[in-house]
Amino acid sequence: MLDGLAAFLKKTQGQSPILRAAVASFGFVYIHPLADGNGRTHRYLINDILCRDNAIPDGVIIPVSVAIMTDKTSKRHYEAILERVSSPLMKVARPHVSFASKNKTYPDGIQSNLVFTGDGGTRPAWRYPDLAQHVDYLGHVIKLTMNEHMQEEADYLRRHYRARELIKAVLDMPDKDADRIIRSLQSNNFILSNGLRKEFSGPAVARQVTNDEWNGFIEGVRSAFQND
Repeated sequence: MLDGLAAFLKKTQGQSPILRAAVASFGFVYIHPLADGNGRTHRYLINDILCRDNAIPDGVIIPVSVAIMTDKTSKRHYEAILERVSSPLMKVARPHVSFASKNKTYPDGIQSNLVFTGDGGTRPAWRYPDLAQHVDYLGHVIKLTMNEHMQEEADYLRRHYRARELIKAVLDMPDKDADRIIRSLQSNNFILSNGLRKEFSGPAVARQVTNDEWNGFIEGVRSAFQND
């Protein structure tokens, strides 16, 4: 099945990047070859193919995960799109599913007692799926991401980098430490938690952070995220 997906990509070179990205990514989800991570790979493939087809510049990642998994309307549409293939398929497949008393080891190393005898009747669903609405859905997701979520992401990153600069102006430190302080203060309504204070007061740190420095961190993060 994965070879078939690769053949599709080879034969459709030069056609619509969104069409190719939709078929490859949703096709991968329906083949479901991984024990875990199929959804993450699905979203990776969208960006990978759009980049390979020069629909987006090198180094640019469209955060489609935000639109698919965070936006409630798009998430419902995503689940509904998956049901368009899986629901009728399961009606055909369910009578052919049973469970043996013992596990068997499949060629990929997975052990299972699942017994499926309807391969001949269900294989066409994977070989010839109707993914027209999947293409339409992906186009909507990309438009939503470009018009709304990428602007929000860019604004957040601008504020994050500004907060990092203000923290390091008070006390120079590695970016990862500044980012840890930013995340904690943001999630705690700009209030210093005992856990964060202890984290930067143990024997592993170069020196103790003073109260005045903590106040400077808090004011810097607050000003970066609350002021326009």
